[in-house]
Amino acid sequence: MFQDALNEIREALPNMTPQQRKVGSYFYEHPDTLGVLSLAEFVEQIGTSAPTVSRFCQSLGYGGFLDFSKAMQTLRNNEISHATFFHNTRVHHGKINESGGMTRALIKKEIANLNKLLENCPVEKISECVSLMKQSSNMAVIGDMSAYPATIYFEQLLSKITSKLISMSGPSVIQAAAMSRIDKNSLVFCMAFPRYPKAVVDLSRDAAQKGAIIVAITDNEFSPLAEISNILLTVDVELFSYIDLFGAVFALINSICMEFSLAQGIPSEHSLAKYDRTVAGTYLIPGYKTEKKAM
Repeated sequence: MFQDALNEIREALPNMTPQQRKVGSYFYEHPDTLGVLSLAEFVEQIGTSAPTVSRFCQSLGYGGFLDFSKAMQTLRNNEISHATFFHNTRVHHGKINESGGMTRALIKKEIANLNKLLENCPVEKISECVSLMKQSSNMAVIGDMSAYPATIYFEQLLSKITSKLISMSGPSVIQAAAMSRIDKNSLVFCMAFPRYPKAVVDLSRDAAQKGAIIVAITDNEFSPLAEISNILLTVDVELFSYIDLFGAVFALINSICMEFSLAQGIPSEHSLAKYDRTVAGTYLIPGYKTEKKAM
């Protein structure tokens, strides 16, 4: 995957101009910088111009440096360990010395991914998804590893507004029991991101073979979930050091659940009222009073 991309760069070098060979040689000899350094940083490191770097990327079939960098980052993230990525982040972002510099950098990346989701909002696919959710006899959410927190959150939201949810979070025995209820009238949300947990892909395939509608939430159309999905929802995610940037994933989940609850209408209100009665008395507020100690 990533090594194949590096080999492609090496094989293309003889057919390039001297300046482009200089760019390609640097990329090939310093693969740890791909998808990490900005265009300006590459230009400074290589000692060339931005147009030369862009022409090099275009010669490989990419739209430009950003397209090339994003593709390399995705391939690279699929293979390296969290410890290695943390090391690279520490080295390349060590120059951020001001207070809160790393925090701002991380939040900016989350905002960038949210903006991409907003700009390419899959309104029609979400609408189709909601329609199928209403028609289904039951629903499930499959996700593990980096997607596990989003899976739990998704299940929590759905459980408040519908009785159709079959929970698959938990040990394998729970998943097996839940899978036995999946059939052609089911809709299953499957979430997987690099490095794509095998268990999630296998369970998703099992659900598809049972005839369930598969809604895949993943990072791109080359994901192993793409080929088995009926509806493919792609979201840009990144690995920032060892932190998975999942803000856009949670925003997409919120959108799906909100659209579904509105489409249901009164049944959603009834489900939420039932939920409110169930959890009544479990909160400190309202009715929580503080007592000030005598001075």
